[in-house]
Amino acid sequence: MTKQEAMAHCATANIECTEVGEDFELGAGLVLSWRGAPEHEEIHVKDAALAKLTPAQLTRIVTNGRDVTQVTRIVGYFSHVQNWNKSKLGELKDRHKGDYSVAGARA
Repeated sequence: MTKQEAMAHCATANIECTEVGEDFELGAGLVLSWRGAPEHEEIHVKDAALAKLTPAQLTRIVTNGRDVTQVTRIVGYFSHVQNWNKSKLGELKDRHKGDYSVAGARA
């Protein structure tokens, strides 16, 4: 798959994706982490290796083989995100954007 296809897949699969260039210590590619991981695990996938992967293989690598289902509660009920269409996934992604800090609050 191409880098753009991988980044689009990550956006819908609850995977954080950062593109890195040749100046990155491990080489050009993507740095990936699963948002549901108990600890912050990062995986570096070089461009050459990325070209040989399918979206399912990429997800399996990042989730470390764990069977992952994202569930969210919107408008009062729980639903599986994997069943949502492209527009609803876009809405979910937009909901996570923003600065939610409270002005004047102590950390």
